[in-house]
Amino acid sequence: MTPPDRVCLMILFHRKKGMSFDDFDKYWRETHAKVACELPIFQRNILKYEQIHVDRSSLQSWKDDGHQVTDYDGIVVLEAESEEKIREVFQDKEYLEKLAPNEAEFSERMSFTMMPANVVTVMDKTR
Repeated sequence: MTPPDRVCLMILFHRKKGMSFDDFDKYWRETHAKVACELPIFQRNILKYEQIHVDRSSLQSWKDDGHQVTDYDGIVVLEAESEEKIREVFQDKEYLEKLAPNEAEFSERMSFTMMPANVVTVMDKTR
């Protein structure tokens, strides 16, 4: 059995009510990512920060093929050496003062669905 090689937290969420998907997509990718990556706690504790932006046209195609599809607009994936390192980010003063309020500019924070996980790499052709 392959052991986990790192931990991650996935956060599934909806865009801010009334915000177009294109505006949401651009703000999250350009503005919010910059704010997050500039935080010292983020730089120290997070090994990988990925944004998964829903592909709206592909989503409809899967739905048309009879598959159940998500209603979330995005997923954040944070990878770290331990869950404690991720939790430290969310408890950090700068996160609470700068990044948390920024999240409200493009997302519905009350819709955040947290999914902590252990990552087991079974196959990776990118490495």
